[in-house]
Amino acid sequence: MDLVSKPIAVLLVGIVIVSSLRIALRSLLSPLKYIPGPWYSHLTQYVLKYHVVMGRRIFYVDNLHRKYGDIVRLSPGEVSVVSVDGHRKIYSASSRCTKHEWYLKFGGHPYPGLFTMTDHQEHAQRRKMFARAFSKSQLRVQWEDTIKAIAKKAVHRIADELKENGKADVLKWWTFMTSDISGELMFGESWDMLGKGQKNEFIRSVAIYIQSSGLTAELPLIKTIGRLIPHPWCRTAFRGWDYVLDYASRAVENSKKRTQMGERYIFGTILAGAEKGEILTEFDIKNEAGNFTVAATDTTAVTLSYLIYAVLSRPKLQAAIEAEVATLPDNFTDADVETLPLLNATISETNRLFAAAQGAFPRRAPSGGLNLEEYMIPEKTTISAQSYTMHRKEDLFPNALEFNPERWFAESNMSSDAKAVVSPFGSGSRICIGIHVAYMEIRLAAAGFFRECRGVELAEETTPESMSFMNYFATFPKSHRCIIQLKSTYPGQVLGGFPVGQLPEDGPMHFGEVFNFDTTPSEFEAMFRSPRPPDSPSAAALETEALNMSIASAPNSGYPAGANPQLMGLSSDMDPLLIRHYRFDEMGMFAFKELAIHSSLFSRRREEAGLSKGYEDSLREELQQVIPLDVGRRLVRLFYQFIHPKWPIFSESHPLDPESAPLCLVAATYAISLPFAVHDDKLSVDVAYDKPPYAELSRIIEKSLAYEMHSPTLAIVQALLLLVLRPSSDPMVADAASRWDLLGRLTSCATTLGLHLDPSRWSMASWQISHRRRLSFIIYATDKWLACGLGRPPLIHEDNWLVTTLRYDDFSDSGLDAPAQNHLISFSAITRTLASTLSKLYSTRSVGILSGDHERTFDIAQPLLHELRDIPNDDSSTSSTENGLGQLYVQLIIVRAKLRPWLAETTATEYHSHDPSRSLRVVREEMRTCIIGMSAIIRSLSPDTDGGFWPPWTQFMFSSVCFTLMTMAVTSADFEEASGWIAELQSTRKLIRVKVVSFPFLRLGLLRIDALFWRGIENVLQLEPHVAEAFKAVESK
Repeated sequence: MDLVSKPIAVLLVGIVIVSSLRIALRSLLSPLKYIPGPWYSHLTQYVLKYHVVMGRRIFYVDNLHRKYGDIVRLSPGEVSVVSVDGHRKIYSASSRCTKHEWYLKFGGHPYPGLFTMTDHQEHAQRRKMFARAFSKSQLRVQWEDTIKAIAKKAVHRIADELKENGKADVLKWWTFMTSDISGELMFGESWDMLGKGQKNEFIRSVAIYIQSSGLTAELPLIKTIGRLIPHPWCRTAFRGWDYVLDYASRAVENSKKRTQMGERYIFGTILAGAEKGEILTEFDIKNEAGNFTVAATDTTAVTLSYLIYAVLSRPKLQAAIEAEVATLPDNFTDADVETLPLLNATISETNRLFAAAQGAFPRRAPSGGLNLEEYMIPEKTTISAQSYTMHRKEDLFPNALEFNPERWFAESNMSSDAKAVVSPFGSGSRICIGIHVAYMEIRLAAAGFFRECRGVELAEETTPESMSFMNYFATFPKSHRCIIQLKSTYPGQVLGGFPVGQLPEDGPMHFGEVFNFDTTPSEFEAMFRSPRPPDSPSAAALETEALNMSIASAPNSGYPAGANPQLMGLSSDMDPLLIRHYRFDEMGMFAFKELAIHSSLFSRRREEAGLSKGYEDSLREELQQVIPLDVGRRLVRLFYQFIHPKWPIFSESHPLDPESAPLCLVAATYAISLPFAVHDDKLSVDVAYDKPPYAELSRIIEKSLAYEMHSPTLAIVQALLLLVLRPSSDPMVADAASRWDLLGRLTSCATTLGLHLDPSRWSMASWQISHRRRLSFIIYATDKWLACGLGRPPLIHEDNWLVTTLRYDDFSDSGLDAPAQNHLISFSAITRTLASTLSKLYSTRSVGILSGDHERTFDIAQPLLHELRDIPNDDSSTSSTENGLGQLYVQLIIVRAKLRPWLAETTATEYHSHDPSRSLRVVREEMRTCIIGMSAIIRSLSPDTDGGFWPPWTQFMFSSVCFTLMTMAVTSADFEEASGWIAELQSTRKLIRVKVVSFPFLRLGLLRIDALFWRGIENVLQLEPHVAEAFKAVESK
């Protein structure tokens, strides 16, 4: 026995020594030996695999990065990096890294599909074949109704379970929802798990298979042993793909029936759109159907569940989202939901912190190796940038562990690097092709849930511990559930019992609820209307010295002289829910001695600012020295003749009196009217010899505003509005910064006075309602047009500004004739389209999203163009010129957005559409038509008919003609096209030189385009050779 055992012992010792030496030698010679990491990562991969088996890989890797930095060696052949540069090198579309064969191991079979293909070319061909079927536009046309109906059913089932049991497991119902959607899309049949309330055998097998695949990919021995165990669970876990492929035969059968089914099945769409040479075998269809179902069920359901968990953990956020989704129309679409800023920001934040795929997406280093964080990584090395850690980096996401949807708002200025590394669906050319399906499911399901299940809360058993991550490739809650419950203390629990915005009879009133103004008194309305007539005279009817005068005696205010009306808040002694029960008089007011309700100061008291009534009186004397009263009255008449018909900010019942009106309003009226002094017999002579006193007026206005802004009135709003609208006294200057500052002050003052609200149902005289509505709209329109002209985000958001269009009854007491009213109605419609264009195509977030997305840009732009073209022209020739210019300018910026993905440097011209109307050539012709129209308007300008008031943004509108021509020339594809654009540009410059004498606002654009030629086009712009040749050819003629 000893003779036998001794050699064996020696052999074993020898094997151990040789193996140890081999490991040590490999470690010493490895090019990765200098990369930071724990000592054992240089010797073995089994510590890492242990954490994989325990479902803790993401936490293990994250801890290593916190200890060793942005690059860490995880095992002898694997490196993890969590820097922006590393993420870009590994995953960007231009990366040379290849997808790891680990994905094939994860799939459990050697047959590559779109998800598991490692060959770049093979993957590109397959993805191109699938691209149309999975595009957002195609999904909305073909599948949105189906997805929406299934999502709606899921929400109903959650609500039903809440009503029956008081609790519901949203993870369960979201899993049934995503499974039913997968059945419809991938297999062309309904599984109706939502109706049955349980998984079918196929999805049960898929769930077990997903959990086991992450383990078997790391430890193949487990699979080998597991396949030998005759237990049902083991058969499913380790032979599950055989069952998946068998079941997926239904997809093949349905693909053969596509002529009968149409394209109501994703592979039917793919095969119907396949180009010559693109083939899907029967096995390919089975393989892809199985892969897509595995990837699309639990992952989306888990993300939705964490979204609900995150929101319900934050009651204020929950109330805000419930209020936001309540504004959706009853039959809302995915596009409607996509416009909701808070909900979509919350989805983005959920994807950052709770996405189902937060682990590594492993890649192989390319041929020749790769430099990461100054370390050379040899080819074939396994590399990755773990999302879990990337998404929690403080340098990219301040307070990274805090769930804060507001970080995704445009005004938060999140860096492009931060946005680039958030990759819940992967990155670059290997990003999940089903991303638009997933987002559509999440948006529609979340919107439906927060509309129908308002006020629910997390159940006691749903805790941070129960929702902590387990990580087997995908992440999921440790408890495998997410339980919610009815909130016992929530008044009037809403579970789809009545329409949003209405209350059941005798039902309680919910704080934070969104009410329909037509059916329920708004909290804001309580400030200006009495909900019922008084039974007896109110205190306001008593004769007090300050408040017993007629409301009509206060021009342009609608309040008694001496009153200082301001918007009341929603709390303390000014709570509208209490104030609505006051005994208001017939004018909707209630007096406390010398104050009606309450008067609060806008900022510091005047005395604290060193201002007094005497100070204001001295300014009025100063104004009369600069502009004598008789001259002032003439300027006011010019205002009503040239400006008021287009910008009716005053009421006919209370015309502006320069002797008694607030000083800043009088001075602002003088300033904006001075350019029209040439049309007055007396003033025309004064203007010929004396320089207009713009500087003196500006100084007086600023001093007066410093006094008046402490108690803002409608007159202050009117003064600020005139200052914003007043063209610069020097046509060569844009005054962009000061004008934008004035717009901010105007908006602030207007909201203080409640001009962001619709007064249509308030208890005040009809002339006051129409007057306030006109002011409100004009401020809104000024914000949109000035923002567009200056290239800045608008200050006003439509959700917080209720008067965004005009109607004919808004002109009562305005003194406007029918043509002027028609002009403003048409202008109102054009402004509405401009506002939609700025929001959907030019918001900071939209620009980032759409710059590389042709399909989405076209889907948004085309309806806007149709809306714009449907606006009827008004009758007046002058008005039609101004509105025609506005209409063409909005068309120009919409078409410019359509061109943007082609002209952006990062996208080149790779986009090819099956729709000929979406080709680059057609869009450039659209731009040509638009420019020709704007040039025709310049040509038609006549001092006799167009010598009226032009607001300041027209400078930029006319300037855009030449600069758009320059852009089109510079981006031309060949010499002939460039020559055509350059010839049109030179013709337009000559035309403007002729017109600039009569229309000074054209000078700024002419100066700026001339500056390019003065410096030399080739010294200013980087030109393609054929474009440079075209410029030289045109100049030589």
